[in-house]
Parts: sequence; structure tokens; C-alpha cells
Amino acid sequence: MDRTLYLCGGCFWGIEHLMEGMAGVTSTVVGNANGARPEDAVYERVCAGGTGFRECVRCTFRGGDDVARSLLFSFFAVIDPTARNRQGNDVGEQYQAGVFWEPGDAATEREVLAVAGAVAGRHPGFAVELGPVEGFYPAEGYHQRYLDRNPGGYCHVAPGLIRALQDGTVDPAEGYRLP
Repeated sequence: MDRTLYLCGGCFWGIEHLMEGMAGVTSTVVGNANGARPEDAVYERVCAGGTGFRECVRCTFRGGDDVARSLLFSFFAVIDPTARNRQGNDVGEQYQAGVFWEPGDAATEREVLAVAGAVAGRHPGFAVELGPVEGFYPAEGYHQRYLDRNPGGYCHVAPGLIRALQDGTVDPAEGYRLP
């Protein structure tokens, strides 16, 4: 059975690139989540601010709670969970970090809250939004798989860290530094 996480961690290109190579992931789609008006879920309006939308990756995966935890710890390894309305050089409300799940998906909600609780315990000032997704709208086609088509494109997530997480060579139990 497929499950879904919505991962907002700054610019969606890097988070998508990370997730598409993770074990258990069956699909990724970049888009915008949790804004007030669906008609504002277009790149130019979201970047202008004031829409409430977050750049987000819908990550569909197959597997149990162990896969969910792996994806979540990998996500938290590449973001600053204390940043408000920014990640790396990306600044604005659309870059606010968040983790969302499908309404009614108690298993995924439980895993998100457990992992986020562990991360929050390590980082005073934890600022990641958590909750059921309130609407997701896929971004324009040129944003999908952007870093696959533009390998030298801007990304606030270090390529070496992406590879290490995808290879499973980072142990989240050892903790990690803020990016």
C-alpha cells in the first residue's frame, strides 16, 4: 500500500532530488501546499508572497513505518529545523519548512510526530510546521525533476549529502549538525 508525505524544506528542487533516490519512494511531484486560494498556486504568485503556500514535494512511498522514518530523518538532515521562512539562501514564506500527511492517515501522522519530536528535542526553537495537508497543487512542468535536467542548477542541499543519504551512509541516530 502506498503512503504519502508532503515535505516542505526550502526550494522544492533539492528535496525532490533527494527523495526520488531514496529506497521505497515510488514517485515525487513538486508543487505548492497549504495556501488559502488554489488560483494562487502558480510560481509567480507564490514567489511574490502573501499566498500562504509552501514549496513542497509530494513523496509517495511503499513500505512500513521504517521507510517513513528513513525518509523523515533524511529530510530533517538537509534542512534547518529552526529557520523561519527560509532555508539556505532561499528567503520567503514559501520556503517555510513543514511536514504534512494525508488527513486520516494515522500511521504516517504518528511517524511524523515521533521523528519531529526527536528532532525538536535536539534543536531548541524548532519551527517546522506539522499537520495534515490542506491542499496540494503540482507546480508547472519545468519545475518537475529540475535538477535531473539541470545537474548544475542551484540547490541549497549539498549534492554529497544527498548521495550519502540515498546510499544509507548517514546514521540519523548519531545526530547531525544544522545545514
